Amino acid sequence: MLQLSTKRIYDLAQRRQIPGLKIGKYWRFNEEKIFKYLESRYGNGYQ
Repeated sequence: MLQLSTKRIYDLAQRRQIPGLKIGKYWRFNEEKIFKYLESRYGNGYQ
């Protein structure tokens, strides 16, 4: 989807640059929330 490494995704989520939720030691991501976030940040042309 984002074509980024797992480590990069976790880093972005930790810095709140993409939406994510950490439960214990595991990260959870909602695909719809990520798409909405990217559209709001970069416009509807993202995909």
